[in-house]
Amino acid sequence: MFHTKAFWGLVLLALGALLLLGNLDIIYFSWHRFWHMFWPIVLIVIGLYIIWHHYAGPDKSSFISINCGGDQLKQDGNRFTRTFGDIQLDGKDMEIDGLSASVTFGDTNLNLSGGKLKPGINTIGVSSTFGDITVIVPNNVEVMINAATTFGDINALGRTASGISNRVVQKTDGYDAASTKLDIAATTTFGDVKIFRA
Repeated sequence: MFHTKAFWGLVLLALGALLLLGNLDIIYFSWHRFWHMFWPIVLIVIGLYIIWHHYAGPDKSSFISINCGGDQLKQDGNRFTRTFGDIQLDGKDMEIDGLSASVTFGDTNLNLSGGKLKPGINTIGVSSTFGDITVIVPNNVEVMINAATTFGDINALGRTASGISNRVVQKTDGYDAASTKLDIAATTTFGDVKIFRA
């Protein structure tokens, strides 16, 4: 399986080797030439990364409890942030209200089906720059969804949007009358947003 940490480690290793060989005059190295050659490669790598995660991403059954990859994860209460790598969170017996997950390069997968909801409105926020967002919501709760993506598709409880600059705002039928409800804000720049019931 593709590991983001290993990939970026290899990128840094190759860049360091290139710089070292240039400093030792073994090869000719010019930042100007390197940047003009490297910029398209960055776009290609990001595109391949998005495609790879689209076809090899985790399925609905692969959630494990707070598997966020160790020391790169920053956690402050119910707030999880990560620069490189995926966040996979099983919210079983977890207080859902105020949950926030943010990833720069990687996918975010939240299974909220076993989470604890307080009476009233429970809010969660999920954001990503390069990666997909998947949220599994409990079957027995009314939901309001505000999902957006710049380059990607949205499937929010069966309502879909695809193309460029998509947004889906919807609430379930019994949302207004419910005593316990869930508000989800999910935004990504390059990736898909999927929100469905357990």
